[in-house]
Amino acid sequence: MAKSFKSKIYFRANSGVGGFELYVSDGTKSGTKILKDINPGNTSSTPDFLTEHNGYLYFTANVSGKGQEMWRTDGTDTGTQLFYEFITGSVASSPNNFISTPKGLFFTARSTAQARELYITNGTTIGTVRLSDFNTNGDGVTTQNALAYFNGSLFIKGVDKNFVDAIYTSDGTTLGSKFFKNTNTATAAASLDFMGLSGTDFYFSAYTDSLGTELYKTYGTATGTKILTDLVAGAGSSNPFNMLEYKGLQFFIGTYVSVNGSRYEIYSTDGTENGTKRLNSANSDTFPFNVTEMVLFNGELYFTAENDQYGSEVWRTDGTYAGTKLVTDIVPGSESSGPRQYLVAGDNLFFGALTLTEGLELYAINKNTKKAILVKDIFPGADNSDPNSFCAYKNKLYFNAADKIDNYELWESDGTNLGTKLVKDISNSTNGYPNQLIVVNNLLVFSASDSNSNFELWRSDGTASGTYLIREINGTDGAFPQLQTVYNNQLYLSCYSDTFGTELWVTNGTKSGTYLPREILVGKDYTYTPDFGYFYAAKNRVYYLANDSVFGDELYSSNGSTTGTRILADIAAGTLGSSPYNFTLFKHRLYFTAEYPEFGNEWLYVEPELNLFNTKDVKIINGSTNTGFGDSTLFGDVIRWNPKTQTFVLRNVGVDTATITSISITGQSDAFQYKMPIKKSLGELDTTHLKITAAPTLEGLNTATISISWKIGDEPMTFTYNVSVNGLPNNKTTPITPSSLVLEPNPVASNSIITAQLPVNSRNWQLTDLNGRIVQEGLASGAELSFVAPQNGMYIFTVFTLDGKTQSTKILVQ
Repeated sequence: MAKSFKSKIYFRANSGVGGFELYVSDGTKSGTKILKDINPGNTSSTPDFLTEHNGYLYFTANVSGKGQEMWRTDGTDTGTQLFYEFITGSVASSPNNFISTPKGLFFTARSTAQARELYITNGTTIGTVRLSDFNTNGDGVTTQNALAYFNGSLFIKGVDKNFVDAIYTSDGTTLGSKFFKNTNTATAAASLDFMGLSGTDFYFSAYTDSLGTELYKTYGTATGTKILTDLVAGAGSSNPFNMLEYKGLQFFIGTYVSVNGSRYEIYSTDGTENGTKRLNSANSDTFPFNVTEMVLFNGELYFTAENDQYGSEVWRTDGTYAGTKLVTDIVPGSESSGPRQYLVAGDNLFFGALTLTEGLELYAINKNTKKAILVKDIFPGADNSDPNSFCAYKNKLYFNAADKIDNYELWESDGTNLGTKLVKDISNSTNGYPNQLIVVNNLLVFSASDSNSNFELWRSDGTASGTYLIREINGTDGAFPQLQTVYNNQLYLSCYSDTFGTELWVTNGTKSGTYLPREILVGKDYTYTPDFGYFYAAKNRVYYLANDSVFGDELYSSNGSTTGTRILADIAAGTLGSSPYNFTLFKHRLYFTAEYPEFGNEWLYVEPELNLFNTKDVKIINGSTNTGFGDSTLFGDVIRWNPKTQTFVLRNVGVDTATITSISITGQSDAFQYKMPIKKSLGELDTTHLKITAAPTLEGLNTATISISWKIGDEPMTFTYNVSVNGLPNNKTTPITPSSLVLEPNPVASNSIITAQLPVNSRNWQLTDLNGRIVQEGLASGAELSFVAPQNGMYIFTVFTLDGKTQSTKILVQ
């Protein structure tokens, strides 16, 4: 169980005095010693499952009074500490099955003496969460379960509540930790993943019990959404991924099943069933297979694949069988170099490859030579420099790598040996471990750790002097930034702090330009802004997932300002949460997948549309004939009007500019008329006012439909809204002048009862926050009403009267 970490060996040993403890060695007699006596005295702590992750070595250890719990070390005595105690007291949680992934450190542990389940950590205690409760009757997983990380997901064998063997999968989130397949049934959880766009087609993969996971496409309508082809017939899955557009076709990797078994091969499609084909059209046994990565470079597709003659090496193709060739046999013969992590920078395609003599090092293919060469043996000999976190910047490659002296630090390469060098030793004697490198505002921004603080936000201009900490967000404990997406020269990211918890932050690469736009969940509770598939920039905004504890995991958007950072839609009502992710922009709509209560995990979209007041602005396109989440009738089924003019707020919700072309009212037109002018060009979230006069000539219910025609560019659209009025002809009732609105107590404590004295002709009421979001609402009848005060904050209480007037007052909840 010895583990190499920071150029030393860590292992468990017993000197005969202190029991089995954690030792460290630099390869010399004098440099071999106990790192820390974790369980003092002759009793052993028995450290086990040593696993490196993000600059630390995680392991389990047993301490008197605490049992076997999760520990970690940075390689020093003082830096060796208890990381997380899952069960308080002497009962052991016995964490194990550690596996380090880009999404976090996965492991299993017990939270009670009876139940072992799946966990993940981002390196903070607040970011250490249970991902599953696979078996509500006991252990969902056991200490013997083998874990595998594949294609961005963790796979683990477990048992369900009936103790039936099953396979589970996790993407590192609670919602994404779910049943994958039962070993004795055909039932499996739904999955939807965006793959690519081509002209009018939107491609994605989806799972069904009868067809498995296959390739689908949609035109953006329910009827235009269908499976493209069942590549693996029946319930078997082709599991398509890595779609790239090349020469007018969509190329992707998928499973092919032959008499020799299943293997990943390259397919292409023109959007038709007959036009979906394997690259290996000749069914040759020597053609490369088990493709793992594919990238466009210099007018061709380069990919990693293997065959019996060459092992796993780098290949290229012009999209034809005859034009598919081996680039270089880096490890001659049938042994493999396993090329990985391709990235184009300047005139070179960079990647990592492994040989017995040089270890895992940096390789490149120049566009002129089309041959793969070792750029530099950064860690001389068979040891690995492990180049990773690739980023193209100023026509060079910037990356994280380790040499014999500086551990993991920031490097650059122009594709030559002399041009491959250390940019800066960020952490001196330890690992700076720069990661998540991304270009922002002509700067290289990344997460790194120096000798003074844990992982924080750094920047570089490519020079040593221009490489430094941008802002220390969370002191020495570290903010553990998760860099998400760049938009309008600003980077949107999630950071943790002891003050604010995990929230959305924005930076332009400078200290003054690094800030928290708005605290969604007040206090240090975990807000949950994940780091994969949940952020997307489109049309002046960034869309992402967050949780304010009121609406659950829902869709938010931000333009980097305080007022522009807000919830966009409560898709799954209440705290349930829909967990939207997998965003892409297609035909003016922002598409994503989310858990919709009636239909499960489905494709939804946000469309640029016009709405009146509180109409829902998210629609479902698959699994339902319903065109929306609710009708657009305002204030209940009936608006009670005497002959009055009512002003509606008309808002453009979405991601494009709307141009209003016409407005008409149909139905009982004698009861409804509208008045112009209105603002005809509306940007995103822009508003105008539509004045409707109701003058019913018939007693009882009068109805009409307001039709609003508008367009995006040259594309015409029409939306309709239904309104109703209870006719009171000949002034049978005389309007009564409203009395003053009074609320008591005010200020008020959270969850206390507030009593409102109402105007006698009140119609309905709303309680909104300062951003205009409705917190509570209802009909108003009688002289007073009571409601429960929400959580702490400032709110606006508004009552609407029958004559079209409003009265409002502020409420302070403290």
